[in-house]
Amino acid sequence: MSYYFIEQFKPFYNMIAPRIDLQIVYDVISCKQCSPDDCYNDGQYCSVSYDHVLSATGKDLLDQQLREQIMFEQHKSEWWNYVECINADCSKISEIKQCSDKCLNKFQFTTKPDVLASELEKSFDYSKDNKLLQKNL
Repeated sequence: MSYYFIEQFKPFYNMIAPRIDLQIVYDVISCKQCSPDDCYNDGQYCSVSYDHVLSATGKDLLDQQLREQIMFEQHKSEWWNYVECINADCSKISEIKQCSDKCLNKFQFTTKPDVLASELEKSFDYSKDNKLLQKNL
């Protein structure tokens, strides 16, 4: 995942924040022929990263996207520091969950790792649809 744009945009965002409604969008695709390791809900929500093909699955990437999206929607002011920490401290996407937890504890965010994990689980409703991932299709 690349956070370069976010780092470059942050100073400008602080200047224009009162005048815009910033939304974040992640790369999510529907792919019936993709590996089940890369998708949720039988190919409805998939992520395939050739940069991380040997170290992470698409589900790993989708889970991190969901963690970021939940942080953004529930604690926008903390989201900036969270993604900066992820970018600086989490070089191995295969260990992103553990690193995410460390970032949440490091900055003593309002959202704690167990709460974020619970919110991620709740983002999937009983039909396996995911309202957060659906926004990105």
